[in-house]
Amino acid sequence: IIKTGKADILLEGVPDAVGSLLPGDFIGDYQLLFGTVNQVSVRTVDYTEALVLTFAEFKQVMSHPHNDEFAFAKLGGTFRQSHDDGCIETIYETKESLKKIMSTANTILGGKSRSKLMDMMAEHEIVTKEFRILPNSKIHVYWDVFSIASILYYSIDAPIRIASSYRASALASSYDYGFIVGYCIDAMFIVDMILRASVYAYSSYEHGRTIIVTNKSQIRQKYLSSGKFKIDLLAVVPFDLIAAGTSSYHSLFRLSKLIRVSQIPQAASNLQNHLDACLHIKTTETQRSVLLMLMYSLLLIVWSSAGWNALRQGESGVISVYWALTTLSTVGYGDVTPEDFVETVYALIVGAVGAVFTAAVVANVTSFFHDAELSEHNYEHQMNCIKRYVERHKISHDSSQRVLEYFDYVEQEQDGLSESVILREAIPDHLASNVLIHITQPMVEACDFFADCEIGFIRKIMTSLEQVFFGAQCLVMNKHVPSNSMYFIKKGLVHLMKADEEDESLKVIRKLDANDCFAEGCLVEYWEKNPFLAQTASECELWTLKRSVFQQILVEFPRSRTLLKQINTKQNDEQYRRRASVHDATKAAERAKRNATRYIHPHSLFIQGWFGVILGVTLYSMIVLPFRVAFLENYEISPAWVFFDYFGDCIFLVDFLFRASFEAFFDEN
Repeated sequence: IIKTGKADILLEGVPDAVGSLLPGDFIGDYQLLFGTVNQVSVRTVDYTEALVLTFAEFKQVMSHPHNDEFAFAKLGGTFRQSHDDGCIETIYETKESLKKIMSTANTILGGKSRSKLMDMMAEHEIVTKEFRILPNSKIHVYWDVFSIASILYYSIDAPIRIASSYRASALASSYDYGFIVGYCIDAMFIVDMILRASVYAYSSYEHGRTIIVTNKSQIRQKYLSSGKFKIDLLAVVPFDLIAAGTSSYHSLFRLSKLIRVSQIPQAASNLQNHLDACLHIKTTETQRSVLLMLMYSLLLIVWSSAGWNALRQGESGVISVYWALTTLSTVGYGDVTPEDFVETVYALIVGAVGAVFTAAVVANVTSFFHDAELSEHNYEHQMNCIKRYVERHKISHDSSQRVLEYFDYVEQEQDGLSESVILREAIPDHLASNVLIHITQPMVEACDFFADCEIGFIRKIMTSLEQVFFGAQCLVMNKHVPSNSMYFIKKGLVHLMKADEEDESLKVIRKLDANDCFAEGCLVEYWEKNPFLAQTASECELWTLKRSVFQQILVEFPRSRTLLKQINTKQNDEQYRRRASVHDATKAAERAKRNATRYIHPHSLFIQGWFGVILGVTLYSMIVLPFRVAFLENYEISPAWVFFDYFGDCIFLVDFLFRASFEAFFDEN
């Protein structure tokens, strides 16, 4: 099944392709069902992504009890020997269609009629096709470069003009040739807005395939509903022409152009994507980050020097740039210094920004020359790959968020350790089995379903479990897909729900937490539909036992196989009900004890707000107290400051008592 790209269908003896496979098309189904040789060949035109169904996997599907009516196994693993009317008709139709394809291909592609047909198709295409700029057109690359350069021009020109006007003690300046460049750029952006609303085709992912949208109304609707249109509209409005009737020019009105600075990251991303799609030039995220850092560095230097030049009467532009560069880079030679209070405050602000700016530049330059640990299991590398993967496949926001939540959970809750990778690759098999038994033993022993089974069988179950993670409010079992796995809860809360018969609303029928299990019935029989739904109430670590794995284990332990079938068919057995009743009563007692205790949940909003208060008081103590010791030793301390000091002490005392008495915590066991 073709997912992306294109492939040609070829026939023996025919020099050219007789057909094409586009996204959503498939081939090879006849060969798979009837076990025959390939009647045609398939050759990819460009890089193509295909989904493949192998015979082994198809055979596994046909072995499902629901497919017994096809008698696939009895026919020897192929429908070739079937006497079913549908199979016979399919074989005949396939042969006839192949003959027609051969005849048509030889007629059209072998004779003189080929050129006439191609000319007719080309003429039809020219007449009916409207002009569109396709997503892979080189025009996008040239425009991306122009738009970035134009935004930089706006960002440099406007601050310099305002600084000149401020030094002249007026908000007006005379028109000059620089305005011609600015208005030409304005006109180009207006043309760009018109083109984006009419002829800029775009890619869309619909019904499992990527399509190029060329419909004019759809193109216009997409652009007008985007955030870019709002920024473009505000930026092209000529506020500065309000003064067109006078001989002066108000520089402040030109500031509206600076809103395009917010488009620089998107413009850089567009340039990166268009270089790849149009010119096949691959660029990395690190190179894009370095480009953004260089542009922002240029703007920061220009803006800082323009502000300094406006404050210092008689200061040359070169000296202002020199001061901005040395201050932002935290070098500060000291030969150019502030002379009054306003200049001092401005220098403090620029110096503070420069410290962060310098650190960011060093980090980006370092990553450019030495990409940070691009190992297979590096967290940042995995996150970047996952984000690009979900964007490429247009995965829904909810699904992509769950994927990202999983990686966040592994990074934050497990210190970035993927337990499945460690058990599978880092630890030898005999030691990995012991580790798995240690982890899964409490869950399996607490499950009444396996209570009377053999020790060896239970040990095999423990070593066969697989670890999975779910974020909060995720459906573990839904009403559409019957479950084929049993679930054990290691951490978190899971709610079992059932639809109400009257209004069909979902109602919680049972609340499960650590060491509980559910869906054990699907291991010994195939469910037509799930008898209940399961949804996580918090972030959960679950361990699953697949039905296929369970069936293989039962082959080795026939006694347990018989016992579990009896338990599943006799759910009303007195011993089973007694054991389940005791288990539920124990859980209920634990829950009642927890609810009767006065405690604060560690994830509650109150805890988050309280930690914010503690952080504020801590920062006050770290900043204000040293300041007073250093600068106010010989001055009288105001009563307000004394009050805040003792108020902070009281907060710390309350926090001490609160943590020792009411703040709950998660028990890892």
